[in-house]
Amino acid sequence: MRGAVLYAAAAVLLAGGTAWWLLAAPDDTRPAGQIDEWQRTAERLLPDTDMQQDRSTLTLDAGAEQSVSTELPSGEYSVSLICVGGPGSTVRVSLDATGFGGVGDSGLGLTCEQERSPESFPLRLTDEFRMTVSAGEDSPVIFRYSVVRIS
Repeated sequence: MRGAVLYAAAAVLLAGGTAWWLLAAPDDTRPAGQIDEWQRTAERLLPDTDMQQDRSTLTLDAGAEQSVSTELPSGEYSVSLICVGGPGSTVRVSLDATGFGGVGDSGLGLTCEQERSPESFPLRLTDEFRMTVSAGEDSPVIFRYSVVRIS
């Protein structure tokens, strides 16, 4: 009798743990085919060129953050940014303060849900390009950037 009670309790715990694990699993809101389409759109809106010193395409889940760091010679650069995502999607881009010669950076917010032109701005670098990209909570996004030296 004790063995039956012990086995029944173990079965109930196992069933409860399995149900909890299935219900607590993160919701995969990343639309598989949509991500590939967003990446093609970002690459079309901000294509590769021979003059780029650095460039990359990042796939960020909703709420994710990623840092980018590249050593570049000191000088003047143009940075271009684009993001593509679902409804309500946004990113926040922050540059390391040393890229501004010690001036603080409040960051740049981008809306990603509608097709638009890339955002571009000049930047003086001392030795390294450092950037942090944070996706909003509403949707995964494709973020693409390009760094070109200004002659």
